[in-house]
Order: sequence, then C-alpha cells, then structure tokens
Amino acid sequence: MLLGSVPASSAAQFYDHADFRGEVYDSYGSSVFYFEHMNDRISSIRSWGENYVLYQDYGYRGHYKVTGRDDYHDLRWHNGADDTILFVPWNDSISSAARIQDR
Repeated sequence: MLLGSVPASSAAQFYDHADFRGEVYDSYGSSVFYFEHMNDRISSIRSWGENYVLYQDYGYRGHYKVTGRDDYHDLRWHNGADDTILFVPWNDSISSAARIQDR
C-alpha cells in the first residue's frame, strides 16, 4: 500500500521521517493491522480528517495513543498526563493503527 505524493480520498499517510519526509504508507481510509516493512519506522502522520488509535504492537495490541484529525510532524509523544508518569516514546514504534469510524 505505498503511494506517491497524491493522497487517497479520506486517507492518512504515515511517513518514516519527521516533517512528512521519506517513504510513505497510505492507509487508503482503512485500519492497518500491521505496517509491514514500515513497522517501527513511522515518525510523522499527515491526516485528511481521520482519527486513529496507534498501537505499539501489531494486531492492535500494546500501548496506544489516540490521534485527532490533525497532522503530526513529529511523534516524540509520551504517555501520561504530564509526560513524566509513563515514558513510552512513539517515534519509530508504531506497528498498527485502527481507524476510528465517524458516527
């Protein structure tokens, strides 16, 4: 599911470098059970109005982070209200992503 610079309709794109650079994996508006060769390489996300739950393990398992309908140029996030309780870096650690369906 690789794509060039043109996004699919209602898609999110996952990049292997910060600031939307490098190889890109296009979700085509679907959930991603396993990122295949992009596993643990994602460093930025460009969203076209989608929300996702990002997981650190394939198959929607492990620590997770819910995204908004925004772009994320850098995934140096941490879990925890003040970013000090539970340190779980997200850069280069995403293995699956479940799309949150609109209601």
